[in-house]
Amino acid sequence: MTAALPLSLLRELQGATPASAWSVLARYALEACESNGKGLSADTAARIRDDALRPLDTWLAGAGWDLWGEFGAAMPRTADRLVEWWDTIPTGTGAAVLILDGLSLRELALLREGAATGGFAITTATATAAELPGDTNTFAGALGVSARNTLANNHPPAGFRLKGASTEVANLPWEDCAALIKAEPRWVFWHEWPDTRFHDGSTFQALAKNAANTFADPAFWAFLKAPCHRAPPARHL
Repeated sequence: MTAALPLSLLRELQGATPASAWSVLARYALEACESNGKGLSADTAARIRDDALRPLDTWLAGAGWDLWGEFGAAMPRTADRLVEWWDTIPTGTGAAVLILDGLSLRELALLREGAATGGFAITTATATAAELPGDTNTFAGALGVSARNTLANNHPPAGFRLKGASTEVANLPWEDCAALIKAEPRWVFWHEWPDTRFHDGSTFQALAKNAANTFADPAFWAFLKAPCHRAPPARHL
């Protein structure tokens, strides 16, 4: 028997505007990924989270199909939300953004667990929309650059939407990434992990294991603290 969406959720979706419906569905997906699989191994938890999202996939492929036509206009885009946040930071104030290319909601619970032991507190977590098609260059285009490598070696073009940022792109160990962070107060660092794992043919269970190891690695959290150590007080997203 195929699982269905909760009746309370279906009632909430009835008569909802496309924007409201997508907001409800995004919240449901976020909660499903955060609440399922707790206390289990990373690969088992990933499978359970995937199973928990299957009723949502099924509904969107059937009764909710028409919502896809409104997706682009109704769902907040990740790039736009990132720029909105960046623009709230006063000029000259420290700010740091880390883009982990290809990370999904399945790994959010692992990130939360690692943050707690790494000395970070996640104040807000929301689900926003990927660009379509969902590939690296499309997201880079939404940020105003032709490709992620355009941001390497601190060479952001004039069209880059995160104004005033020092930028870097790398696929290096976290210790080496930390060494690339200099004293400039505003940083955008785009790491190619876990995107490179997908291109290696890793399953999402294997990616979950790798993510668990990454978020348990002190070097990862030391890298995240690097801007704080080398620049004025920074705010992190």
